[in-house]
Amino acid sequence: MTTDVCETKEMDGSPPVISEAAAEMNIECACCSDQGVRGENQDTVMAGSWIGPHGRPVTVLVVADGMGGHKGGQVAAKGAVHGFMDALIAWILAGGDGVVPIDWTALILDLYRQANVAVMSYAEAYPELGTTLVTVLVYDGVSYVASIGDSRAYLVRNGGLCRMTRDDSFVQNLLDSGAITPEEADNHPLSNVITRSLGPGEELEAIAVVSEVLLPGDVLVLASDGFWKPADSWIVEKCHEFSDEPLLCLASELVETAKGLGSDDNISVALLQVEARKVDVNVRKTRTYWTNKETTDGETKGM
Repeated sequence: MTTDVCETKEMDGSPPVISEAAAEMNIECACCSDQGVRGENQDTVMAGSWIGPHGRPVTVLVVADGMGGHKGGQVAAKGAVHGFMDALIAWILAGGDGVVPIDWTALILDLYRQANVAVMSYAEAYPELGTTLVTVLVYDGVSYVASIGDSRAYLVRNGGLCRMTRDDSFVQNLLDSGAITPEEADNHPLSNVITRSLGPGEELEAIAVVSEVLLPGDVLVLASDGFWKPADSWIVEKCHEFSDEPLLCLASELVETAKGLGSDDNISVALLQVEARKVDVNVRKTRTYWTNKETTDGETKGM
């Protein structure tokens, strides 16, 4: 099934053009994580806001999904989030290094590198550890999304669902090459094989950063694969159903939805809403994919 396409695009170095009204939007965030059927939770999530450069708030969402055997995944995920956040707070305390305009691509690459350093500090004790990482920074009404691995970011806007990240995975590569269809990807036996993660062997020479000027009513959803594999087609409907409830209630409901649909992994989501969270009642239950075709599910060219 086709779906609306996104106009989000990888940053080319020029800052997005925003209005003064966009910079003054009210933003709320929340997160929720559950071990699900697993014996321990190897996901780590974080959401919050800090006063950033020029007295403007910086809002942050982070989701990490660790791997590496007993305790290794948990250590990797926590290390990545702590490393990312420690570096971000240091940048904020330094006044954003005084650089105007802010080079978000360079900043986020450095934050991911610091997250990787933190993960690698545990590699001797846990040699097989690794973790995904998906993040969003919001500043002056613009979101800056990046990821490594197969944790995802989605944008809910006007009753539609747009996927903003590309999976670093074996199945995604098959989709990109046209070797399999989106329907075949749903139940592919190698769907858990990722091609890139933080940890040993990752050089992090570059990271793709996607920017999007946020609009009133937008909801950003960051999620580990324990959520999106069974439940991403329910995101818009749940946003509508819980539009008058606290955002934390929506986060909890999304996690419970994935559990009810039989998720076999830890389940984590982090949410950000811009002002009113009302969405079109005529919602669509569509699974979305990142592809390289103009009209198929999951284009990241925005709504």
